[in-house]
Amino acid sequence: LLDDSLSVDVAVSGCDSRMEARFSALGAYARDHASANAILFTCSAFGTAIERVQAENAIPVLKPNGALQRAVVSRGGKVGVLSMFRPTLPSILRELDQMAAAQGATVQVVPCFVEGALEALQAGDEPRCAQLIAEAAARLVSDQPQMSTVALAMFSMAFARPEVEAAAARAAPGREDLRVYTSPDAAVAELRSKLKA
Repeated sequence: LLDDSLSVDVAVSGCDSRMEARFSALGAYARDHASANAILFTCSAFGTAIERVQAENAIPVLKPNGALQRAVVSRGGKVGVLSMFRPTLPSILRELDQMAAAQGATVQVVPCFVEGALEALQAGDEPRCAQLIAEAAARLVSDQPQMSTVALAMFSMAFARPEVEAAAARAAPGREDLRVYTSPDAAVAELRSKLKA
């Protein structure tokens, strides 16, 4: 299901009670009218609204970054979280802190808003978008020598993974422990596992 007005509206009003009600309606539609066996939301700026849908449904309801976050927390250490949509960062940072605390894990999160990347993507310039994301990742890795994980916080950033991996490798040569995570790969794997259970 696509509602392309959500990202515009959350940038104006935040994830307020009206936004939560819209998500509740989307969840009910997916369950009751689309006969969904599971729901995977693909924008991470709506954490509390997705939590409401989770509470209202018996079928699996996944946040876009849940599996990514579990991988990051499992690794521990210092992680750079990149987003090209500013409202995504507070939500994912809150969720990472909560998950780490619940598991007794130590994770040091370094957030990074990638200025201009979303505008490049919206203008159809994927190479420029990927370049900006990769440059931001390289700066993070270079400035933070103990960083072992780079997480691309948005589904729409996943296409830039090869560029990010290459830029991070150039910025930190010989760092075999450095990993780049994307949300779609982790989310799809977890959803398949849940549906098979």
